[in-house]
Amino acid sequence: MNWTSIFDEVLIEAAAEKTPLARRVRRFFPEDRITVVADLRSVPRNPRNLIVALEKGAFLRRCPGTPGMVCCNLFVLNLGVGCPYDCSFCFLHNYQNQPGIRVYANFVDSMAEVERAAAECKSHPLRVTTGEFADSLALEELTGVAAELIPLFGRQQHALLELKTKSDMIDPLLGLEHRNRVVLSWSLSPAIVARKEERGAPPVEARLEAAQKAAGAGYLLAFHFDPVFLIDGWEEHYVGLVEEIFDRVPADRVRWFSLGGFRYSQSLKNVMEERDRGTPVFVHEFVPCADGKFRYFAPLRAEMYRTLREAIERRAPRTPVYACMESAHIWKKAFETLPAGIEKLNPLFDR
Repeated sequence: MNWTSIFDEVLIEAAAEKTPLARRVRRFFPEDRITVVADLRSVPRNPRNLIVALEKGAFLRRCPGTPGMVCCNLFVLNLGVGCPYDCSFCFLHNYQNQPGIRVYANFVDSMAEVERAAAECKSHPLRVTTGEFADSLALEELTGVAAELIPLFGRQQHALLELKTKSDMIDPLLGLEHRNRVVLSWSLSPAIVARKEERGAPPVEARLEAAQKAAGAGYLLAFHFDPVFLIDGWEEHYVGLVEEIFDRVPADRVRWFSLGGFRYSQSLKNVMEERDRGTPVFVHEFVPCADGKFRYFAPLRAEMYRTLREAIERRAPRTPVYACMESAHIWKKAFETLPAGIEKLNPLFDR
């Protein structure tokens, strides 16, 4: 990939200049595009900057979740902030005051935090993702972070790493020792949605091909339909995508499947409408919810989750299916019970 066409400049924090990650990134850019910076607070905002820095705080945190919603007890390993893709609905648009896309060069230090937290998990493995504030694999060619983390998690007894992505950049990962401690997961939308709303991301077909390769290399897989847009013919498009997934990968390799309806804050809506005033995603009525976000009416969301859950269970009856950032009320309407009442969800929701 021609990274110089994606990033205008590479800014390396002086404290990170001698790290292996900084040296690796330098190989992809001419010297006149690289600047060593003593204090990143002085850098003007430019989303086309790549910033190599040190994380000076904690790497591992519980997923922030959202008030009033059922939480799946995911932990977030924060190895960077920002994404080179330009999906219209991404909540990272609310972080536009950042000086660029940031990656943390001291990411290996995060493993000590993972090991401490995993030691406290008694009943189920600690489930960790790097895909909350950044795409887990979009910058893999540049950084090599995932290729280093996978063998480290492969040696863990009580931790499971989820690399969540819209990328198809998995070839460097296929020969690594993961020992079923790593889940490669893809965020997917039907092609009709992806072409318009997931700008810059690889086509859905390329992501499915990557998932097929990963399954062939023995990786566990997961899939996320989040957000689901209630477009005209939504059922045909999303159920069709379920069928396509299980036509390509073995059901017994899919560790979980998550569903989330389109939701937005007022600030995100402002960004989306400014970028594309003709966007059709707001044609439905939305209601304010307990967390301050706007969602489709509850009966529509429940129908959506129920329809997609049933489609997934027809092809993969043992695969856990859960709703992301949804209320107990919606869980009862779409799943007939809360997660504690669904035995196969216990490993995901047990605290």
